[in-house]
Amino acid sequence: MSFLFVMVRKGPAPQPGGKSAPQIGPDHTAPRWLRYGLQALGLIAWIWIVVQTFFGGNGDGDVSAIFLWIFGWVGPALISGLIGPVWAWLNLFATIHQILSAVAGRLGVTGGRPAQYPARLGRWPAIVGFVAVVWLELVFHVEGGQPLGLFMIAYTFISVVAMAYFGRETWLAQGETFSVWFEFLSASCWP
Repeated sequence: MSFLFVMVRKGPAPQPGGKSAPQIGPDHTAPRWLRYGLQALGLIAWIWIVVQTFFGGNGDGDVSAIFLWIFGWVGPALISGLIGPVWAWLNLFATIHQILSAVAGRLGVTGGRPAQYPARLGRWPAIVGFVAVVWLELVFHVEGGQPLGLFMIAYTFISVVAMAYFGRETWLAQGETFSVWFEFLSASCWP
């Protein structure tokens, strides 16, 4: 309930034209090598999840469980609250969108202008995603394996399509669960 309360409150509007390099704390920008290294780590883990989801592998070495519950859920939550908005550097979904956009640009494919994000949606897509993740962890007890891998692949697909449709920064600020949640945690400590 507390998540619902804080997510529906009026938050900052997404910045037109996109953001520059994410800030840590009040006045610090991460070095490029660190940002790219974290993006590469996330991309490698995602590829590993896809391979493991479709070709097997469960148990203690299940990368989907490690990636989602530690790299994607607990770790960034703690760091966002203590240091600042690190999720902007780790965000695998934004990295995949960036790569696909670059490939499309090289092929001469343009998507035109993003659709207007409906104000009535607010941050409800992020709330629904948050509820789904919590439900997977606490109710359905998905600890890893193929079900968690399929969830992560589906979530990635939805996120990338929504970024392409509404615009990357708009979707990250309004609808992408992890971005909205970690930004809230960071803003709580670093106004």
